[in-house]
Parts: sequence; structure tokens; C-alpha cells
Amino acid sequence: MYLKRIILNVLLVNWEKMLFFLCFLCVVLCFSPLAAHAQKETYVLEGQAKVQGEDVYKYKIFFSAKRGKIKGYSLTWFPDGMPRKAIVTGNIDEDSHSLIFTEKEESNMLLLKSNDICWFNAMLTYRRLGNKILYTGRFTGINNFGQYCGAGEMALVQELPEASEDERAPTKTKDISKAAQPEEIPAKVETITVDDGKEIITGADTVTLDVWDYGTIDGDEVTVLLNGKSLLTDYLLTGLQRRLHIPLSHGVNTITIIAGNEGEAPPNTARLLLMDGEKQYNMTAYNKKGDRAIITLIKR
Repeated sequence: MYLKRIILNVLLVNWEKMLFFLCFLCVVLCFSPLAAHAQKETYVLEGQAKVQGEDVYKYKIFFSAKRGKIKGYSLTWFPDGMPRKAIVTGNIDEDSHSLIFTEKEESNMLLLKSNDICWFNAMLTYRRLGNKILYTGRFTGINNFGQYCGAGEMALVQELPEASEDERAPTKTKDISKAAQPEEIPAKVETITVDDGKEIITGADTVTLDVWDYGTIDGDEVTVLLNGKSLLTDYLLTGLQRRLHIPLSHGVNTITIIAGNEGEAPPNTARLLLMDGEKQYNMTAYNKKGDRAIITLIKR
């Protein structure tokens, strides 16, 4: 009788342990995919890649990251207007604020291998600027045969959801009047502001305007208009030049540079290089938010 009771007690304890183990296993199996999904982040970065000695190309990259490993694809828009797609793999490190990735040809692309195709191998660092994250750095190009085929710079932007008032970090300030003093501007670079523009007389049908950030990359945004029509809207300035080809009409043509914000270090500073044939005009636009600097081109 006592032996039977002992055996039943042992079996009951073991069944309780087994039931607990089965319940625990169900919880792990049910929630592990959710945990894995929570650790997997998706990124969309858009910006420019500038190859040495060539123009700037529009560049966009889409990837997911899990435990620091990234996988996705990129698109590069060349002058023919058609994007080139590549598979992207690499690493992203939150501690060093770095992104390293390599492009390669899609395995299902029915293309003969050619050394004319140059794939990017990039090393970028990133930092947050307001509701954006700016990625900048350099890349080298490797063709399908593992040979070096060029190098350049890259600047990409990741848009973030608007932060609440409590989440917004205080912005740095500096003396605007001091920042606009001519002695702080490199030689032969003119300053244009809301009250002091630039007038140029030309006979050209088209001029070229390069726009980029002057000095520290601090999140400045500008809008550029030609005779009231937008050429760039809320464009985030980086260390890479954005080139605009501007057609001119007979008579007065007005290029307007509007400060969309003042970045982390006011005021808004946009470096400008206007090329009229062999003539070059170096300018820096200093403006408070909403102010406009104007370049007037008179075509004769």
C-alpha cells in the first residue's frame, strides 16, 4: 500500500515537471519568431555617390539588419536614366556608428560578366541630425574580375519619424554676425545674404551651379528656385556637390537660395560655385531660416 502511494507520488511529480517543460517549450516556439523579428530592422537610405573625375550619381540602398549583419539591394542611377541594381551585404555597428557594405551582381541576372561594371565597396560613418541620419564616407570600385575600377565619396540620408518636443535635443548656437564676417570665408569667395546678392552679366545659354555645405555638416537644408520655379526643394546639404544645369532666358534670370532651417549650428550656410563657360563665381550664402539670397543673371 505504501509502495503504491510512493510510486503514484513520483509519477505525479514527474508529470508536473513534464507539463511545465512542455508549456515552456510552447512559449519559446511561439514567441521566438517575434523576438527575432523585433531584432530585425529595416533601412532606406538615399543620396549621392560621387566618382572621382565624374559627375554625382543618385544612389539608394534598401536593407535589413539583424545582429549587426545587413542584407538588401542598391540602385544607382547613371546618365542613361536607368538604375543599376546590386545585391548588398555588410555590417552596421551602433558602437562605432559605422556602416560597411559590398555590392555584387545578382545571381539571376542574365548578363555576360564584364569589367565595365564597377561595384561599390563602401565604408561610411553616420550621425543623427534632427529627424534624419546622415551617412558619409568613401568607397572603392571593384569589377566582376576583382580589379580596382575607381573610388569616390558617398553621402546618404535616412529619414526618421518626427520626434516629440521632449525627444528633440537642444541645438548648438553661434554668433551669426561673427560667422558672416568676411575674414572667416576663404579668399575669393563672396558672401551673399538676404540684403546683399550677386549680379552677373552673361551671354551663355546655360550655366552650372554646384551646391554643397560649407564647413561643418550640420543638417542645413535649402530650396533653390529659378525664376520662381523649384530646382531643389528642402535639399539636405552634404559635403558632396549637387550639380544643377540651369538654362537661361534672354533678359533677367533669378536664382534664389532659401534657407529651410539653420541646422545644428546657425546660420544656414550653403556653398555655391556658379560656372559660366570658363568663368567661375565662388559664393557662400549665409541666411537665417526663411531668408533668401539671390543671384541675378542678365543674359544679353
